Amino acid sequence: MKYFLSVLLMLSSGMAFADDFDAVEAKLKTAMGADIRTDAEKDRDRNRRPIATLKFFGLRDDMKIVELVPGGGWYTKLLAPVVQDNGEFYAALGTGRISESMITEEGFADVQIIATDAKLYRKEGARLYTLETTGLGVTGMDMVLTFRNYHNFDDEGRAAMNKAAYDALFKRASKKPSSKKIMAKVLPASRGCALPAAVSFFRSAARSRTARISSLEKSVTETKLRPVRLEIIC
Repeated sequence: MKYFLSVLLMLSSGMAFADDFDAVEAKLKTAMGADIRTDAEKDRDRNRRPIATLKFFGLRDDMKIVELVPGGGWYTKLLAPVVQDNGEFYAALGTGRISESMITEEGFADVQIIATDAKLYRKEGARLYTLETTGLGVTGMDMVLTFRNYHNFDDEGRAAMNKAAYDALFKRASKKPSSKKIMAKVLPASRGCALPAAVSFFRSAARSRTARISSLEKSVTETKLRPVRLEIIC
């Protein structure tokens, strides 16, 4: 059973998402059965529920997407094929493992590694990671995603990640302030919703959604993601 642990703030008008997910779902199912995925990765599908997760985030096959901290590429192997024909896929921060293996595989040549000068590390004696980056180096993105990583960063690291996501979505060459709003969708790591398992930032002007506000608002809005709307689902 699902519980929404937040107060309904507003219902955004705009595009209906459910109507045009069928094509994306078909591509996801193909990607889920691809040989590039290991048996262990496929076994996790029943727990991570990638189709439901990415539908919740509003994935479409014509999007320009950035995945942050992709790790071994569990989600990269699903996302990149979906947008291969009609969109763009970028990976940033902690991309060493996919750079050494996945992007040399057939069907992943269009994956672009960005922000290679960013520094992701633990300070001496620290439990959490921090992040130093001047930005992702791309603009006009439709969605910035990270999975099972956000809670591993300290406040400074989260602030840097938030700003990088914001700039990738909205920053323009003219540097004029954007009037568009940012939205963030958050999937919690547990029923208690203490830590997010996945975060998706996206442009609400292009992708309208039901908006909810949560206890995570403070950590996001204090880092230039204002105004922000968050939704948590358990």
